[in-house]
Amino acid sequence: MPRQSENERNQAIGMLAGGMSARVVARRFGCCRKTIDRLAARYQQVGAVHDRQRPGRPRVTTAKADRFITLTHLRQRQLAATVTARQYGVSGQTIRNRLRRNAQPIRARRPYTGQIMTQRHRAARLLWARLHLNWRRAEWNRVLFTDESRFTVSHTDGRVRVYRRKNERFADCCIVEKNRFGGGSVMVWGHGKPEDRFGCCTGQH
Repeated sequence: MPRQSENERNQAIGMLAGGMSARVVARRFGCCRKTIDRLAARYQQVGAVHDRQRPGRPRVTTAKADRFITLTHLRQRQLAATVTARQYGVSGQTIRNRLRRNAQPIRARRPYTGQIMTQRHRAARLLWARLHLNWRRAEWNRVLFTDESRFTVSHTDGRVRVYRRKNERFADCCIVEKNRFGGGSVMVWGHGKPEDRFGCCTGQH
């Protein structure tokens, strides 16, 4: 049996108010008389014909569990949602939904990659930044910045994620420290005659 639209329900109530019987109204809309009777009774009770609010699918996690999920990912920023999901028997998407619905939403983001620094390094960098905070363009034009590149043996695949809140990008718990010059590098050069196919040597640093 097709579900009646709100407009059809209003029409049915109008027909009943005009003196038509429930049986005739039901035949007009292709439904049973009990449907019209229930519609009329609900209209007398609440004065409206729209659908009642439905409870929907019950939540699979309690409010206490939601708070614990949030606390867990704030303590372990690199913990995957799928790992937490297995503990509660839910999907990883459910865990991500719970984290996003906090007062301060927590979302998975790529971590800021910084060099390994001691407290002395951090203090020295902060001092340098403060000393040059008010420099103008003329002063910066006298400074030359350089950079270099090389091929390394090991590298990350760029898929690391951390769960963080807004304005937490540079928080210590959200930074993955990385030795910029670690892992070794390889230099390759070749020599030999055509009939020798090829020859090569490698130097590792």
